[in-house]
Amino acid sequence: MERELVKITRSGECKNSPKNGFVEEFAIDLLSGADLTDRLAGGVTCAVPQFKNLKAIHVHHAISHGKVGAANGTLTTPTGDMEFSLMLEFVNTKASQIASCKFYTLRSTSAPRRHT
Repeated sequence: MERELVKITRSGECKNSPKNGFVEEFAIDLLSGADLTDRLAGGVTCAVPQFKNLKAIHVHHAISHGKVGAANGTLTTPTGDMEFSLMLEFVNTKASQIASCKFYTLRSTSAPRRHT
């Protein structure tokens, strides 16, 4: 059985910040089910529900400051849209590895809006 490709829309905000890019890439890889062991400090896990037939990932924002980072966006599934938020704490300010990870979702009640 073939797996459908997930449509990915990036925030477009990470061009000048490698740390913001790291946060955005981590969020996409996390939601796509990629192997993240090289980016997680020893023993750290990031629990994310398995989304059946994920159709699209839209990252609205990916930000970082010092030892923290965050991303938010919209997930599209066959049963509707879901908003997500990802909170990260890095081992150091270089953001080479993640010390802690929290992931939250909320079922969308309206069409996603992008704030500019």
